[in-house]
Amino acid sequence: MSYCLRKKRLNKALLLGSIFVVSFSAFAQYKVISPDGSVTYTDQPPLDSKSKLEKLNSSGFTPSVPEASLPYAIATVARNSPVTLYTTEGCTPCAQGRSLLQSRGIPYTEHTISTAADIEMLKTKNLQNSLPVLEIGRNFLQGFEAVRWHTALTDAAYPEQIKLPSNYQNGKTTPLAPPPNPVEASSLKPKEEARTAVSAPDNGFKFQK
Repeated sequence: MSYCLRKKRLNKALLLGSIFVVSFSAFAQYKVISPDGSVTYTDQPPLDSKSKLEKLNSSGFTPSVPEASLPYAIATVARNSPVTLYTTEGCTPCAQGRSLLQSRGIPYTEHTISTAADIEMLKTKNLQNSLPVLEIGRNFLQGFEAVRWHTALTDAAYPEQIKLPSNYQNGKTTPLAPPPNPVEASSLKPKEEARTAVSAPDNGFKFQK
């Protein structure tokens, strides 16, 4: 076989390999680490609940944020029944609810209610002005009751003991309503700004326990 022919075949092989990598990156959605440490990439979550599952981003690589690394069993539950906590400042039951989720190892999102816009958005969920609120999938639990929260989390198939990676961190706490853009914020008159802001002690919320 001549040198030119071998070179052409090598270039063709390299081209096919690069096409495969691009196709793989486009379709692989999960990085699966089995208990023995072997790594596979797939577009379907594995059935083995003992494997660690890492969600890939659109480029086919694992995001660097710690939230991306979850055991498969928890990732599946969190995808089907995501947990959201609604809180406000100066709310002891809210702090108790947050502590329960963290002590049990529940991945959750937290939204604060502190402005008129937050309250209006809370009303769109048909919720009263009583905090905290725990949302599990499509179910809402208003007011903190440890037994009721534990039961609801167990019914949603969340583990009863911590199984999160040691480096796992929940996302940052964010307001329920998105903040106004700079143009809208600057157009508010002082009286309108004062009326929009709602202080924690007299925001009309009932702290349920």
